Amino acid sequence: MIVLLGTAGKIVKGIKEAKALRSLISLCKWQDDSADWQTQIILQNTVAYTQNK
Repeated sequence: MIVLLGTAGKIVKGIKEAKALRSLISLCKWQDDSADWQTQIILQNTVAYTQNK
């Protein structure tokens, strides 16, 4: 049960981090529309990072 809770906590943390990243990215959007591909890479790395923790 502790393992499940820990995993759920990591998933929630990852989602929160991804949302924070997205809001940061949306703030930067007006500066640079070519950031889309960078956004995808950042989000993929965040997901991979949180899954490996």
